[in-house]
Amino acid sequence: KHKISKEWFGPTIACVNIHHPEVLKSVMKSPKAKDMYSLLEPWLGQGLLVSDGKRWARNRRLLTGAFHFDILKPYIQVYNECTDILINKWMGHVTSGEPVLVYKTISQLT
Repeated sequence: KHKISKEWFGPTIACVNIHHPEVLKSVMKSPKAKDMYSLLEPWLGQGLLVSDGKRWARNRRLLTGAFHFDILKPYIQVYNECTDILINKWMGHVTSGEPVLVYKTISQLT
């Protein structure tokens, strides 16, 4: 199976699909990754992932306390159970050859 593919929507809009985590890792670590992150900005806003400089530092400082291990510890079992359900859904798609609608299933997880 291919690790990357491209689809065209009409004559001018191309969609690149990445099918392997190593490919995604190399793309996101490239110097051009900032341009890639900017594509996510309309969807994610100017949060921690897409911001930089002072805005990034401010967002990071605000979020640090919320993600302290002691605060998250009571939720570990719930996270694991929900993640198992998500993985089982994805594996069902993989074994049947159906595409995975990531946005839909991630939305159900969160």
